[in-house]
Amino acid sequence: MSVPSQGSGTSRRFVRAVLLVAASVVAMEIALDVASLVAGEHLERGRDAAALLASADVAVYGDSTPYGYHAGTSFPAELGRSTGLRVVNRSRPALNSTQVADLMERELRDGAPRLLVVMAGVNDAWNLADVDPELLGPLGAWRRWIPEPRLLRLLRIWTKAGSADEPTDGPKPRRGDWSRREETGRVLGREGVARITRRSIDRILALARRHGAEVLFVGYQAPGWNGSADAVGAILATDHPDRFVETRSAFTDRDAELIQEDAFHPTDEGQRVIAARLRDAVARRGLLDRARPVRTP
Repeated sequence: MSVPSQGSGTSRRFVRAVLLVAASVVAMEIALDVASLVAGEHLERGRDAAALLASADVAVYGDSTPYGYHAGTSFPAELGRSTGLRVVNRSRPALNSTQVADLMERELRDGAPRLLVVMAGVNDAWNLADVDPELLGPLGAWRRWIPEPRLLRLLRIWTKAGSADEPTDGPKPRRGDWSRREETGRVLGREGVARITRRSIDRILALARRHGAEVLFVGYQAPGWNGSADAVGAILATDHPDRFVETRSAFTDRDAELIQEDAFHPTDEGQRVIAARLRDAVARRGLLDRARPVRTP
């Protein structure tokens, strides 16, 4: 009768440990997927229905600022109230500019309102989901074939930014301090991130031309992570000054009143300030008086 060697017993324990760790990782990944779906449904309730686009004068696409994140109103809602225009807000927190352009192409396939308002790009500095791998340089090779697991992404953000109260929360930095989300910027550099933003802007402009719609790009109210929002504003001011609605100067020296404690998102009054800037831009272009064209199904 043979006696199992000590080495074989150690090997079995090692294999069991590896399998246990693997099963735990898979279970956590599934749990994060479920949590993401639940959070997504919650966020979806805060958006206007896509079906309203067919009768809208204005469609607003973007990220957490136009969504009205942690505010009681949003600048799209305030624009509608102050102008009487039918404004549909299809923004969603955390979207990068690629995802915004993708969403617009899907939803506006059969036609667009006469005005498209876009506020996107600040999340290009950290959210690389759905970005063309050709734009990612050294990050592109593995992202082309291997998506980043949610668990790894969560651990990476926690390591760099600290934990948050809910999945869509960012870090809670000191006012004006967004220096802790910088891993993407270190690898891609400012120009690498700018390539992503420019590609999305070009796609959005091409979409608008196909549908005969006007486009206005709204700049951000605060610097963003490592100046990421300022970088978006610089691109728009240089490449598309005739379509750029600048908002930053309206927030200067009024941060405590117009910016939430997260140092980026506008308060209710901040949302109204952005709406006023946008309304002036819309009025200057004669879009308040222009009759809405008949849409062809």
